[in-house]
Amino acid sequence: PMNGGTDFRTVEYFKEYKEAGFNIAFARYDSALPASATKETWQDTGTKVVCDVAYEAGLRKILITDLYFDELIRYTSGKLIGSEEEDRYATQDEMDADIAERLSIYKDVPGFYGVIMIDEPKYPDFDNYALVAKSVKRALPDVFLYHNLFYGFQSGLSYYTDVDKWEQENGRKPTLTEAFNDYLCSFLEKTGAENLAIDIYPFCDLPEERVKEFFSNIQVLRNACDTYGAELSFTFQSISYIRNGALSKRTVNRSDLWMQMNTLLGFGATSLQYYTYFPHPSNTSTSFNVGNMIDSDGNKTNVYYDAKAVNEAVRKFDEILLHYDFQGAKIYFAPSIKNGAADNYLGSTMQFDNSFNPKLLTNFKQDNDAMLVTELKDEQNDLYMYMVMNAIDSLFAQYGGMANTECTFTAEFEGYDYVAELDCGELRYVKLDNGKYTKSLSSGYAVYLIPLKVQ
Repeated sequence: PMNGGTDFRTVEYFKEYKEAGFNIAFARYDSALPASATKETWQDTGTKVVCDVAYEAGLRKILITDLYFDELIRYTSGKLIGSEEEDRYATQDEMDADIAERLSIYKDVPGFYGVIMIDEPKYPDFDNYALVAKSVKRALPDVFLYHNLFYGFQSGLSYYTDVDKWEQENGRKPTLTEAFNDYLCSFLEKTGAENLAIDIYPFCDLPEERVKEFFSNIQVLRNACDTYGAELSFTFQSISYIRNGALSKRTVNRSDLWMQMNTLLGFGATSLQYYTYFPHPSNTSTSFNVGNMIDSDGNKTNVYYDAKAVNEAVRKFDEILLHYDFQGAKIYFAPSIKNGAADNYLGSTMQFDNSFNPKLLTNFKQDNDAMLVTELKDEQNDLYMYMVMNAIDSLFAQYGGMANTECTFTAEFEGYDYVAELDCGELRYVKLDNGKYTKSLSSGYAVYLIPLKVQ
């Protein structure tokens, strides 16, 4: 509720999100279930409002944030399970019974699909987190648990590992890559999580200020998920915000949304989220959100329409993408980079491992800064797919440092006659010129190429 009491949590607004391609509802933030809620007070909660209107609007997968579980994970008066007076539970059975009773508040609500666990836990939270998550799964074995962790940033080493212990054991502090990888792997090992997500906001007010570790973060996340057999998920930057009077994150355009979408699909993500909430509930005295999908007066914005267009295009071939598993990624550079340096793409504090060499794609050439290429494989049919994306930030085109952000590339698939080309939702079969394929792409845009032979 905002703007003098107007409540936008209505069937009509949820239908607008559904029409934009969203098929899962997150009851998050101001619609989270308070820890103090009971079966008797459930009817009066904002969580129930969201569940009711989302289901009536046609959404059949509703995720609930239950702050009761947040409190358990952050319990610090004693142990979560122990024999001392200050410990929360005496036995595992006692904890399981309590959590089962808590879930009974909403487990039979139409459309209930899963629980959103505590956002961005630090590594000291993992033991309690694992106890709570496993207890929830014992109570409801088929429930979906959504896990969102920190991304890797240099000032957060202590979030990821015991830095002093690491230094004692290794004679040095961990690199950001080492600490972040340990953080993700430790979480997956302790919790047995079946999916793992992070969120990064890569698009800043100036292109040279963009998060330089965008690609490297996703690469480390992908590697951790592969090691433990977890699905890769991700939350897009789809809002912007002002912090301490300055525009910290800019309003994204369609190119920015495509860059995030193509990067994640190229790395084999199977679940993608956008921030779709209204700005006012998230305001503080020093930070407030702008550039949302629907503004504070309830009007659709360009971000909404751009996200709708991207979603509609991708959903045309999502069944194809789901057959392909990630194999590796490589960033290709022009002989000279016109803006910034390779670190804009490879990262500085967390370096992208650029040693991968694609199996079928060779002699890659381009006429502009950077192209991200990922290789995926359909093992069942022994087919390879290559996601080729223009990785140049679209904002460079507005700052005079680069006349345009178009990039033309040529890739060779020796011994192949055609490629199946997926381009913004359109499928074409392109005959290769002596095995060579050439294409021009704008910032953030990509093609997905499946090399084919004439039988």
